Formats: sequence, C-alpha cells, structure tokens
Amino acid sequence: MKKYIVTVNGNQYEVAVEEVTDNATTEQPTQPRTVSTPKTTVKKDKQGSIKITVPMAGTISEMLVKPGDKVTRGQTVCTLEAMKMINNIPAPQDGVVVSVEVFAGARVETDQVVVTID
Repeated sequence: MKKYIVTVNGNQYEVAVEEVTDNATTEQPTQPRTVSTPKTTVKKDKQGSIKITVPMAGTISEMLVKPGDKVTRGQTVCTLEAMKMINNIPAPQDGVVVSVEVFAGARVETDQVVVTID
C-alpha cells in the first residue's frame, strides 16, 4: 500500500492507495481511515466570543469538550465525518468553552457553529 498527501481546496489529506490486480479481491473498509485537520472558519460575535464552525457538511463523530473546559490553540474540540474521512476540528486559540451547539451523531452543514469559546 502506498501513502500520498493530496491537497483539495487548500486542505491536505493523507490517503493510502492499494494496487489491485484483476484476480485479487480487496476487503472494503468498514470505518473511515483517513484523519485530517482542515482549516476551520472562525467567527466572532458582538461579545468577542469565538464561534468555531465546520468547513464542510457531515456528521459529528465525537464531541471532545463541554462547557467550562479550557482549550488550547490547535486542540481538537470535535471530530467530523465527511466524505468517509474523519476531520479534526481544532480550537483556533486558547480559551474556555462557553457553549457546545451540537452533539455526537448530529448532522451539520458547512459553516455551522459547533462550539463557542471565550
């Protein structure tokens, strides 16, 4: 199996590619294997809170923070499954989680707010 880095819309993804011959059968993966950390959009509200949004539509696989948690820049606040890949959604800066807008298993749309931090 060969590994490659692929850039799509400015986001880098690591992919593994297996060569298949005519006689060979391959096993289909049951879980997404590729994990990436796409760039997230950051929005500030009038009070100065940071709204962390998802860069694409998908399903929240795991919510890793709750209100009151301290987060550091780059820390994964949740994971998003989109296009059979797991995407880590990072905190853009240090802060404290004010609110969590979604839950694990929730379907989200592009630019939807998932976490607010101060």
